[in-house]
Amino acid sequence: MRVASSQPTFLSYPGYFGLIDYVDKFIIMDNVQFASRGWQQRVLVKINKNPNYLTIPVVKKNLRSQLILETKIDNSKKYINDHLLTIKHSYSKYPFFKEFFPEIEFIYKKRFDKLIELNLEFIFYFLKILEIDKNKIVRLSQLDLNKNSKKDDLIHEICLNVDNTSEYVATEGARTYLKKNIRLNKDFKIRYFMFRSSDDNLHEYNGKPCHLSIIHYLFSYGRKTKEIIRSNFVISKN
Repeated sequence: MRVASSQPTFLSYPGYFGLIDYVDKFIIMDNVQFASRGWQQRVLVKINKNPNYLTIPVVKKNLRSQLILETKIDNSKKYINDHLLTIKHSYSKYPFFKEFFPEIEFIYKKRFDKLIELNLEFIFYFLKILEIDKNKIVRLSQLDLNKNSKKDDLIHEICLNVDNTSEYVATEGARTYLKKNIRLNKDFKIRYFMFRSSDDNLHEYNGKPCHLSIIHYLFSYGRKTKEIIRSNFVISKN
């Protein structure tokens, strides 16, 4: 069985869904420490022809060590209308905007208290659109693991606790530290993936290549997005 894990990211990039599509079980890492200004609360979208962030404001005063599942949205910031106006301004002329924007707007306006609730609502919506089995998703907090395990040791624990795991799939960027874990590599086959942007969706932010949100692809390609994700999801050679 192929297994992968990731934090619940906001309006995730296409490679996130390519990974879920590729594996048999996908562990949402909801009870690890929240990283401020990370992908859990922000994403890059195309604004005025350039990548820029949409950011969910969160309550963080005196909460430096809070877990992702504990993190609350700061609804006093009135971010919802700003986000929706930005998305409309940026994408209203894209060919599939009218097909997908109403549901995205509906989800935004449900007004969530916790960040993970908003992120999971979007994740499950996009899985539905992409026709990817939502039953692959398991929350880390539902597994009986050693809570003191960190990084690669936590991944080893995950693999041990998901029945019949034979292979763990990680981002190429995780190779540096995962390959150092002797137990993990001895007990399981470790594979790495990359998501390649197509030529017409290759962008840079601060001089570095970056990925845009899944909404950019849905508004651009509609139901063909899954095919595009699969054709650009690449397993690296070990």
